[in-house]
Amino acid sequence: MSLKPRIDGTVTQMNLAQNMVHLLQLLIPGPITDEPVRIYMRSVQQAPDIAITFVGYLNAVRNVMAAVEVEAEEVKTDRARTTG
Repeated sequence: MSLKPRIDGTVTQMNLAQNMVHLLQLLIPGPITDEPVRIYMRSVQQAPDIAITFVGYLNAVRNVMAAVEVEAEEVKTDRARTTG
């Protein structure tokens, strides 16, 4: 309900973006790098009121989660290089 769905069941890109960090904290254990979320937020600001269907919602979350996981792996690799 915090996504504030419209009567047709869609949500706005901005509502999804505002809830993305909290959602990622629930779905991805451990610290989250915020660059993928910032990139998503910048893209949403161009058209914040566009309606997102449930499938679009899932795709947006999946894409940001994948970017977060890639960035987390890069951070781990960089840390291993500097400490090893």
